[in-house]
Amino acid sequence: MEALARKCTSILIQKGIASERDRDYFNYCFEIMISTVFEFGTVLLIAAITHCILQTICFLAGLWIVRCKAGGYHANTNTMCFVLLIAIHLAFLLLINFLPSKIYVWIVVLGFIFSSIMVYTFAPVEHINRPISKREYHKFKRESRILISIFTIVSISSIAIFPYMKTSQLLCSFTLGVVVAAMSMIPMILHSQHSAL
Repeated sequence: MEALARKCTSILIQKGIASERDRDYFNYCFEIMISTVFEFGTVLLIAAITHCILQTICFLAGLWIVRCKAGGYHANTNTMCFVLLIAIHLAFLLLINFLPSKIYVWIVVLGFIFSSIMVYTFAPVEHINRPISKREYHKFKRESRILISIFTIVSISSIAIFPYMKTSQLLCSFTLGVVVAAMSMIPMILHSQHSAL
């Protein structure tokens, strides 16, 4: 991916679209873009093979919306990020395909209780690979609390009002994504507590 990113940057410089002094910046941007496309492409390919595209989209939506505001673990390399994403996605597919639908309601209720506690108590968490300013901290704290409150109220209300939502695989998928986002905060919480000792 790094080689491809460098090649793309060189083409831009040769065509006069970018300057030589911006080489590192464009290398970084292309590397992030290529790795993101590759990661999502692989996840969607696995989802298509397993006939779980909508479930995967709901899972990723829950994961990324909460994680963007609450923070969480960031891998040190693109390769490790890719490996973790694929492992988490495969674990999700196993759960969503083999858990009985009658327990989805408990996953949603308990999942949002757990996630709400995590977000209200600890969010946002900071990672060395993604530092945040004091201003960002307060902004993300407020936004993560608003998001998790809305998701919790809407999800649990949906179950109470619409009986068919109790066995909704899509709602359960979204909930599992939110739970994974909340769980990704744990390594950073433990790290900050260890550093404080």
